[in-house]
Amino acid sequence: MLAVNYSTIRNSFKDYCDRATNGEEVIVTRKEEKNVVIISLEKYNQMIKEINKYIICIWMINNIIFFEQYC
Repeated sequence: MLAVNYSTIRNSFKDYCDRATNGEEVIVTRKEEKNVVIISLEKYNQMIKEINKYIICIWMINNIIFFEQYC
């Protein structure tokens, strides 16, 4: 994981995008803690897929609990 300030990344944006697409997370530090993270689309899609798996599991557990209590 790499942290760079906004001014630095602005001057070399392509280089930092390349680093992100090569698997590195790039944290862009900004004033007032309004930081952002640059990650590859592949890594983003993997994260969303994992989050959706957990949401489905939680939904299923809640339905099982409901069924056991009320059916």
